[in-house]
Amino acid sequence: MLSEDHFAQLPADCVTLVLQPLDNTSRLAAAATCKRMFSDTLQPLAWKHTEPLRITDEQLQVQQYRQHAAHSLLQLAPVHLLLQDEYVPPSCLQLGCIRHLERLEQGQHYWADLSPLLPHPATQQLHQLKLSEHGARIPENWRLTSALPHLSSLDVSSSTAEWSPQLREAIGQCLAQLLARAQLTELALHGFSSTNGDSILLPLLQSAGHLRSLHLGCIFLWQAGADTVSQFASLGAALPHLQEFSAAQFRSSTVPTAEGRRLFSTLRSLHTLRLVHCDEVDALLPLLTKCAQLRHLHIVAHSMVASMKPSLDALAVLQAALPQLRIESTENFGDNRQWYT
Repeated sequence: MLSEDHFAQLPADCVTLVLQPLDNTSRLAAAATCKRMFSDTLQPLAWKHTEPLRITDEQLQVQQYRQHAAHSLLQLAPVHLLLQDEYVPPSCLQLGCIRHLERLEQGQHYWADLSPLLPHPATQQLHQLKLSEHGARIPENWRLTSALPHLSSLDVSSSTAEWSPQLREAIGQCLAQLLARAQLTELALHGFSSTNGDSILLPLLQSAGHLRSLHLGCIFLWQAGADTVSQFASLGAALPHLQEFSAAQFRSSTVPTAEGRRLFSTLRSLHTLRLVHCDEVDALLPLLTKCAQLRHLHIVAHSMVASMKPSLDALAVLQAALPQLRIESTENFGDNRQWYT
């Protein structure tokens, strides 16, 4: 005698509650088990509070034309779209099957003007944008950022050596507009030097008190004037709500020790700090004792540079001052350009 199918008798709301805590891979696997699960997976509540569904531009083209089931899921799930196929320019992307584009990311070698995507309704809901080094050299891509009304997170990798006067002007104007918005709470910039980036960025950060997460890579201030160094050192006071801060290439040879390191004693609301390939770490650790809210400290040192490695004595003093602090120290030989990922 066949056993009774109790699953079929479950209300749809109960099945939805089972689907909600699953990750995207598990939720899609559940949808493939039977018609009932597929139908319940298509309910909007099943995708509530979920991480964006990651899909590449090439996969989007395939799903657009061949997989009707995927169309339905893309209409419900928030989407993280990765642009990496140089043969699929933005003007050819079919975004009609995406209802909620949560994040747009340029691949490392994807060099294209993204402005053709702007008129599409999906991009108007964009919350997170990541520009690759190549994409950041295109002024139109910077102007795109200021045209996204709901943008809350901007991640840019840029080589300042490639900046033209036109690009420099576009970056300054767009950063000014973005940092004036209260909804922009996360900013990650890599490759901004004193001769180009910091002279634009630091004055603007003085009025960006709403930022909660700031990632700065390759901080070079050796050619900076006294005003620029002072602005950098006073960021803690200018950003009272900053909870997460990452710094890469913070070195005594590039940042004046007395002024630049004063920054770390002013980050009073800091919850998480990440230091990547920063030398004389032992000189920084005592300043962190004033960061009463600090809970996580991650130090990434280059395996061949002793001054980047914290001493046990310095760590012990900091741990005694902040007993709630969790400290993680690692070493690598890798390319620090991807330090914030």
